[in-house]
Amino acid sequence: MDPTPTVPALDLFSLSGRNVLITGATRGIGAACALALAEAGASLCLAQRPGSTNLETFNSIAALGRTVKTVECDLADLDSVRSLFQKALEAMGGEIHVLVNCAGIQRRSPAVSFTERDWDDVRCPVIFIPCPCY
Repeated sequence: MDPTPTVPALDLFSLSGRNVLITGATRGIGAACALALAEAGASLCLAQRPGSTNLETFNSIAALGRTVKTVECDLADLDSVRSLFQKALEAMGGEIHVLVNCAGIQRRSPAVSFTERDWDDVRCPVIFIPCPCY
């Protein structure tokens, strides 16, 4: 048996024709993820804080020739989070294929020094939004 694929390796990982909703893509790891997904062919919907003017990731994705949209969402507000998926669906023509949650806050401190309040900070919710496409 020949393990060599008949499809070029990059095509095996292609996201062409796929829509991605990503949180935390304004900078850092989230921005790197968004750009990598765009390079793989995906169209992106970036969830950004209300009033955000940071368009660096947006512009980088657009420069790749990919479709990119933004929707506003305050991830510290549960009602805003609950409406995020519907906003993204509307922005992306009714389909979201991939969800990447990369938003968060950062506090540099040894874990043993963190207070319980730091661990439970509501500004950094971990929320799973089920994709209705399954």
